[in-house]
Amino acid sequence: MAHHGQGIMDALSIASNTIGQGINALYAARDKHLGKPKGPFWDKVKELNKWLDTSSISPIKHLNDFDDAGTKIGENVGEKLNLAPGLGGLLIGSVIPGPQGELKALKGFKTDALTRSKKMTEAGYSMDSFPGVKTRTAALEQGYPARPTDKIWEGTKAELKAAGQKFLDEGGNRKDLKTVGVIPTTTNGRPDVLYNRKQGTLSIRGVAQEQNTKLNRDLNLVQQTDGPSTFKAPKSQRPNYGVPQNEHHINGPKQLDFIFEGASAGDSKALTEYATSIKKPIGDNRLNNADVPKVDVHDPLHNYQREMGFDPALKVDLRKVFKVDKIEDLTLDQRKLALSTYLDVIGGAQEEKLFSLMQDFNRKKLKPK
Repeated sequence: MAHHGQGIMDALSIASNTIGQGINALYAARDKHLGKPKGPFWDKVKELNKWLDTSSISPIKHLNDFDDAGTKIGENVGEKLNLAPGLGGLLIGSVIPGPQGELKALKGFKTDALTRSKKMTEAGYSMDSFPGVKTRTAALEQGYPARPTDKIWEGTKAELKAAGQKFLDEGGNRKDLKTVGVIPTTTNGRPDVLYNRKQGTLSIRGVAQEQNTKLNRDLNLVQQTDGPSTFKAPKSQRPNYGVPQNEHHINGPKQLDFIFEGASAGDSKALTEYATSIKKPIGDNRLNNADVPKVDVHDPLHNYQREMGFDPALKVDLRKVFKVDKIEDLTLDQRKLALSTYLDVIGGAQEEKLFSLMQDFNRKKLKPK
């Protein structure tokens, strides 16, 4: 590997045979103690976190300093904590998958999209290439009152959910779950309604929460896309596998949002250009689009990401990694290092799985009947 992440990658190889072994070992231990984070494994986690907090590694000011620090951690962590083979490979500064919030990595930021949108506008971002941002921002500011056509549910949330499950059991379409009923409420002082929603599992969710999530996704794309979206290909140029398909972001916008947090519009543009230059395009770039079979490839890929701790996205506290007080203090070179490392380690694992699933699909498709 020819870029500045070499020291970190050396640290990975020193402390672990493969990143996959480390993740599997970590999650096997997590599953063993799920619900009661006690015992030898969690003692090691606490010891590790304490060591990272009190480490004498000097402040990281330049890329070479970060490489040296990463290597030093890799050389010492296995001996320091007597970890099982593989676990040490997960430690790049404070880069640790964070199951159940027990570790120091940040998973699933709960971000107020309205505040974020305002800050990004003040930082010089243009929303013109993604018109959905302005539409969703305006709607969230006004709230989502019940419509005249909505059926107001007079019971509890638990009863509404039970009615939603019955609706599905009797053959109802999940897209029509809202017709079962809604419960008027408020979110952040604005009108809102709760309703049944099924995406994997059935849950009660507010419209504002759903739209907040979608606005955050749009804002991720604003930061990670240089200009208008080129993600979707014309229908005539899409592959045809003869089965339902999904246009999948190879490098997911949500996964990378922590690297762009607090970045200026100019730095975000530079990061996007940098990702393309190292042949790992991001955002709504056509080259970041994997148009794949939904059932055989897309859905199993997301299951793999969830199993590995990549979805919800693995987050890293870059303030701790680079020893800065505020996320806005990160330099462009530091963000580039974080981006290239993430795309190499996490992105590389995901690309290998995507390739493997497509190979399996092609073999199955070509197999004589």
